[in-house]
This record gives sequence, structure tokens and C-alpha cells, in this order.
Amino acid sequence: MTTEKRRLPVRTARVELDGDYDGFYAVARLNMPCSFFMALAESASMAERHALWAPYILEWNILDDDGADLPVSAESLAALPLDMFRMLIDKINEAMEAPKNA
Repeated sequence: MTTEKRRLPVRTARVELDGDYDGFYAVARLNMPCSFFMALAESASMAERHALWAPYILEWNILDDDGADLPVSAESLAALPLDMFRMLIDKINEAMEAPKNA
């Protein structure tokens, strides 16, 4: 038995969007804490969901209207087209469910 303290691993994946959003990607954390899922289940508004997801999307290649990097934030998530936001979350969820060695 080891007494060594260990940091919890952080699993991430790059998810690729498709269709109208082909070429866009995001890197997201896949092993969020249980508190994230509890808060997500209790969230009543899109604004709450944007705020919950933002810290777990680590990077993306989305630019603003002026061509500058759009920082990942709750406000930026709220500014995405609804279908793009849904696709992004669906792709992250798919990555979470994929076998770890795939």
C-alpha cells in the first residue's frame, strides 16, 4: 500500500465540429467533478449552463467578428449560434462516453 499523495488526472480531448461548422474545434476536459453534473442537472437557464461549461472548455479556434481570438467564457458561449453550442456540447459528451483507449 502506498502513502504517496496523488493529483487527480485531467482527461482532455479535442472535439471536431462538422456540417456548417466544419473546421472548428475545441479542447475540453472530459472528467469533470461530480459537482459539475449536479449543478448542470439543477440549472434552469442557458446562462447558467454557459457558466458551468466555460471552465471546462480549455481552448478553441473560434474568432470574433473582427477576426481576433474569441476567449472561452460564458459570454462567448452565449454568443455562439444555438446549433453550434449544442453541437459542441454533444461532441464533448460523445468524447466523454468513448472508451479511454479508443
